[in-house]
Amino acid sequence: MEIADMDEKKLFAPIEAQLQAKFGAKGKQMVEDNLRILRRAFNEIRQITSRELNLHHSRELKHEIDLPVLLKLATPAHTPPLP
Repeated sequence: MEIADMDEKKLFAPIEAQLQAKFGAKGKQMVEDNLRILRRAFNEIRQITSRELNLHHSRELKHEIDLPVLLKLATPAHTPPLP
């Protein structure tokens, strides 16, 4: 937040406005509850800086994800357009 020259108040003002626009019709309590959840997440998040991955973990991370058969067979030509 220091890099963006923001404090917590500056950060949450537009978020609160967006929550008010989205949930305001459902009542003030709905807006306050959502804002409380976001503030809690913001205050409890921690950056992990000292974690080292061993060779076994790095191989697992690079392992290719097995897709369902129908997705493997689908080609862009067979994919329906988005609405």
